Amino acid sequence: MLAEFARYVCFPGCVVVGKVGLDWSYLPAPGKHDQQSKVFQLLIQVALDADKPLVLHLWDGPFCSSSSVLDQAFLMLTHTVPHNIPMYLHCFTGSAEEAWQWLDCFH
Repeated sequence: MLAEFARYVCFPGCVVVGKVGLDWSYLPAPGKHDQQSKVFQLLIQVALDADKPLVLHLWDGPFCSSSSVLDQAFLMLTHTVPHNIPMYLHCFTGSAEEAWQWLDCFH
């Protein structure tokens, strides 16, 4: 299924890869967080391979424990994408300080 999705992303009419990310607002089991993170990482790579911007959906929930969705996504993205990749953070719920952290890193 991922290969088919990647093929569609390469079509000229596809201008972004999104809305992708992490949504832990409804996932009570930490194992589900890991699974969602793995899929997110695959979709980041699809966007990079196709040279497409990312539209991110990052949503914390009551089941978050050690790190927030924003922290997890920031860590993943800073280790895998160039800092000049176009990104749009849909539904940003972080603080002003976190927003500046994202803006300083990805410009």
